[in-house]
Amino acid sequence: MKPSRRILPALLLQTANLASGLGNAMVTISIPWLILETSDSPLFAGIVVALASLPPLLISPIAGWIIDHFGRRLVSVISDLLSTISVIAFPLIYLWFGLDNLTILLLAFFGALFDPAGYTARKTLLVDASKASGIDQSQLNGFHDGVFGLGWIAGPALGAWMIATVGAINSFWVAGGLFFISSIAIAVIRLEGDRRSGSSDHLADEVIEPEVTLRSLSRGFVALWQDKLLRTITIAILILAGVYLPTESIILPTYFEEM
Repeated sequence: MKPSRRILPALLLQTANLASGLGNAMVTISIPWLILETSDSPLFAGIVVALASLPPLLISPIAGWIIDHFGRRLVSVISDLLSTISVIAFPLIYLWFGLDNLTILLLAFFGALFDPAGYTARKTLLVDASKASGIDQSQLNGFHDGVFGLGWIAGPALGAWMIATVGAINSFWVAGGLFFISSIAIAVIRLEGDRRSGSSDHLADEVIEPEVTLRSLSRGFVALWQDKLLRTITIAILILAGVYLPTESIILPTYFEEM
């Protein structure tokens, strides 16, 4: 196998990783700016950002269960396609019907539902991608996190540039395109052992009791809270998000909008 062909799975995975990070970061800028343009209400922009942060808290605990039962590739691709639809819905609804505050809130909330499962599904592809590409797993894992972080750093700048050049509402087309690129990149990856763990035959033979799933989730939360390091990191991330996100998403757009 040619070296360039062998490294292709890792390149495709990181393409999806970067595109998704850029798209998510762009949306964190575009949505508050759109609200400021349409309603001139920083208060409502803050409410939307706060409510849009709730779906990840609800979905993240069950993202692993979803991936186990429907497959890594399928969950990643579907998550990015649904994110594409939720993002391009902003300009489409704006063109067809016009956007009001309630519509913006619902679209923002709906779009935030798919990010945790998609990110987790891409993360689970790292092991097979490292084997297929001949790259050390720890090295690829670090590179993966770095690329995603780069997307979150560059995304706001790209979003601001698009807002300045084509307008806030049209910037959603670019974000939607990035999510679509991510879905295509994952869809064409070929990895060994990449089978749906939740095939129809498997699900037909296994009855999943709701109380078993809830019991597993509760054990996970208890284990997280009892581990001092994990508990500290989780609390620190929540505090950081509570300070950083309002600053980036609300205060700065409001400041520049009023200049």
